[in-house]
Amino acid sequence: MEDLDQVLLVMAEKLEKFLPLVGGPEHAHALIPLFEPLCDIEEVTVRDAAANSCAKILKQLGPQHKNQIISYFEFFKRLSNEESGEVFYARVSSCRMVTELYVLLNDADKAILREIYGRLCRDELPIVRRGGALVFQNFSKLVDTELLTNEFLTLLKTFLADESQTVQVIGVENLATYSALLKKGNATSILTTDILPLVKSYADDHSWRIRQALVKGFGQFASVFLAAEVATDVLPSLGHLALDPEPDVRTLAVQEFVPFLDVVGSVQFISEFAPVAQQLVEDPVNQVRKLLSELCVDILGKVEPEIVSAHLSDLIIKFMNDEDPLVRLRIIKKLDIIAKEAESLCTRLTENLKSMFNHSNWRLRKGLVEAMPSVVQHMGQDYFVDHFLNHSLLLVKDGVEEVRIAACEALAKIASITEIAWVYDRIFPTFKSLANEDYLTRLTMMTALERFLALEQVQDRFQSECVAQIVAMSTDKVPNVRLRSAQALHFALRAANETNHLGLLKEQMLSALNDLQNDKDKDVRYFATHAKSA
Repeated sequence: MEDLDQVLLVMAEKLEKFLPLVGGPEHAHALIPLFEPLCDIEEVTVRDAAANSCAKILKQLGPQHKNQIISYFEFFKRLSNEESGEVFYARVSSCRMVTELYVLLNDADKAILREIYGRLCRDELPIVRRGGALVFQNFSKLVDTELLTNEFLTLLKTFLADESQTVQVIGVENLATYSALLKKGNATSILTTDILPLVKSYADDHSWRIRQALVKGFGQFASVFLAAEVATDVLPSLGHLALDPEPDVRTLAVQEFVPFLDVVGSVQFISEFAPVAQQLVEDPVNQVRKLLSELCVDILGKVEPEIVSAHLSDLIIKFMNDEDPLVRLRIIKKLDIIAKEAESLCTRLTENLKSMFNHSNWRLRKGLVEAMPSVVQHMGQDYFVDHFLNHSLLLVKDGVEEVRIAACEALAKIASITEIAWVYDRIFPTFKSLANEDYLTRLTMMTALERFLALEQVQDRFQSECVAQIVAMSTDKVPNVRLRSAQALHFALRAANETNHLGLLKEQMLSALNDLQNDKDKDVRYFATHAKSA
């Protein structure tokens, strides 16, 4: 106990694994003399680690370990005693054990533990009260509705009225989860009389930390209050929080809208949401605009087309012209929803999307080509050919490897949902031409050839040309290309064995592997030998 804090910390962390080393749960009491001094130490990290380890030991005890449970309950009572230890350290540690110990006790001892817990939550020191508030959420899940609506409601109000804002913030953060438990217990009257006024009050609190605490998990309120209360009080409060002057509050609030849509209906929802979104579309904080852009697309898939055209289309177009490329990327990543649910909007975005294939931000180019299979599926092959095919093919030669790989993957997916003959005529020629490009592009080509070989109903001529390209690369002057060829041959041979595709081409591929096994580069030889043996 007189060693360095770093040593004590490791000791405290390791104690959770000591139960098998002292003889199992039947001898769990043997660890209490180690836990007790560590739970009363000044260094907070050591103290927390010891309390967490003790809680994990308690989880390994069951009803059959009565003597051990009694020993740990007595240990808990010693820690929670106001006279124990120096200052407050032990009392803070005892809070961490409340929930794990409670489930092990009989009804009489549970009542005693709740009494002790209530005393800890009203301790004269804020740090002890904070320890009690931190376990309130998990503890409230273990009690019945009668206790929840009496003792625990009183405790929650105690936290909310605490003179320390740190404790008050934790109490406000517990409101959403506590409300959900009340709803589960059919305590709707308390929700209306006690909780709803608190929600409305804290939405206008002078402290941004309180408002931030309230908005965390605010979406849960959509399902706990009556539909009329949600429409008239709760959703407007969220709209107010979404326009909060504090960026952290707005960022959290934007993420909480969706659960309200099903409760209040699309018309009521959009009447509250649209004015808020119109103001936030030009918010100075990038993260707010990113989250709102995603939210608009998510809502688009859940409301009627006329609402989309009247309220959401213009917003999404504004986001697609945002100065921050990552805001636009959020829309692009959800382009499948737009193509599926709002064909007219997708058409309006066409020119904007085409211009982004040449954008300097490579993530935009990657996201755009990844969305193309969905565009083909929902907007049709002709639309894709007219607007995006040539742009997508150019990305196969992009300067960024991730974009090139994404283009290969996307074009292969498009090939799987279109006619093979069309793929062979319109897409495959581009990949054949890559054999004359720089070696990085030749490496990328191998990925596409693998994907084409994996297609179902691929034509014999298509197959043979893919294999011919891979075999040709096995004699490339760059070792990395030959290595990648060995990997591609491995893939092709495995596909040939599993599906009996490519059977007539196996001899050609095995011959190429034989040559690669004698390559002057040891890595090429390794992969060729691995492919051959597999």
